[in-house]
Amino acid sequence: MALISLLCACQESESVVPFTVVSWSGSDGAALPLDQELAIEFSEPLHQPLRQSSVSLVDEFGNVVHGVKVNAVGSWLRIKPQLPLSPSLEDGSLHPDRRYEIRLHGLPRLGAITSTAGGVLPGELALPFRTAAAKDPGALLGSGAEFSVLALEGVQPGGGLAFAANTPMILKFRGGLDPRSLNGVATLRSQGKAEEVPCALRLLSNGLDGARLEVMVGSWSGWGVLTLPAEMEGLGGWPLQESSRVLRVHRVAQ
Repeated sequence: MALISLLCACQESESVVPFTVVSWSGSDGAALPLDQELAIEFSEPLHQPLRQSSVSLVDEFGNVVHGVKVNAVGSWLRIKPQLPLSPSLEDGSLHPDRRYEIRLHGLPRLGAITSTAGGVLPGELALPFRTAAAKDPGALLGSGAEFSVLALEGVQPGGGLAFAANTPMILKFRGGLDPRSLNGVATLRSQGKAEEVPCALRLLSNGLDGARLEVMVGSWSGWGVLTLPAEMEGLGGWPLQESSRVLRVHRVAQ
């Protein structure tokens, strides 16, 4: 009887699936976009709260990547990167055409990743992936966002935008911007004048849910027409809504 019990116990232990990683973004070797969450699936739901020190993201030289947010829901661990702001795409959390590792810390660390069922991640796991090149159209996909067209906030068809005196001219968009589409310049034509003055653009913040773009107009004030570059696009190639490209603007004089 004791032998039978021992054999049953051995069979049960052999059939138990250990708590470990099932899959992760980029495990198939495909290059990943720079604006998407990195997702790691575990064999069991994760114990909450997850210690931030139990997960790290490093580049190919072993440097820790900063500016990422880690979140755990159910059996999924998600790492959200900051999006790039410059046309080179080199200033976000993830850089183009690079190799990275997600490092998950298990036993014997005190802050080892555990499951709700009491499982503990065995040892240290390094999950490699690579990112798409800056020239790859898929480097910024915009997937998971609510919008399929790039549009300005607070602008009605035929309307305009007003700015206080001596304040930057900042445009707020519903949805993120593709920084590679900002190499062109905007133009500003003052009311009653034919001349169009070029204005450089600077992306201040960027995300799937929105972006803030500064138009460098200097000390200009009055009424005018602002025309944004035709090549400006949202993440994933979203077109710029035509009613958001040519705008009536007013900046109050001091």
